[in-house]
Amino acid sequence: MNRKLEQGLATRARLLDAATNLFAEHGYAGTSVDMVLAAADLSRGAFYHHFASKEAVFEAAVEATESRIIGALAEQAAVADSAKHSLVLGCQAYLRMARDPVVARLCLIDAPNVLGWDRWRELDARYGFGLMKMGVEAAAHDARLPAELVDSLAHVLLAALMELALLVARADKPRVALRRSEETMATLIEALFPSGE
Repeated sequence: MNRKLEQGLATRARLLDAATNLFAEHGYAGTSVDMVLAAADLSRGAFYHHFASKEAVFEAAVEATESRIIGALAEQAAVADSAKHSLVLGCQAYLRMARDPVVARLCLIDAPNVLGWDRWRELDARYGFGLMKMGVEAAAHDARLPAELVDSLAHVLLAALMELALLVARADKPRVALRRSEETMATLIEALFPSGE
């Protein structure tokens, strides 16, 4: 039984990896189930055993990517010397990840359209917004800002971060866009959470 479970998980992972790469390269509209099957070298039955539709495998790919992003952001934030610094490092790390075709295409460009606004926001609340809110809560506490502002501040910062990430992802000169976007986020965070020194 364990061997069968392992084989099932391996098959699902192959399908998910193949789909993720194809979605990143061709976008959701330009990727078909047949392309995923060919890339994974698996049967249609194997696909539909694990995923009900192309949209289902896309959603799974977005969730896996969001989970990977959160892990990377947590690593970056861990080296910070303050809550505000942690926010800056986490936001800057996300902006650098926006240059990754998987992050850019799946999470920033296609997800809102494919999954619909409500489902996309639900996933975002579980991953990005949840992490942002924790960071804002700590920075707001350090800056002695009213606790009732935390939710609004987290929304403002996340909106700015997403817009800047799209700018980086679509830029003709991504290095320049990245540098300016990193500086912008650092400036915005400094303005919102002034040091009490």
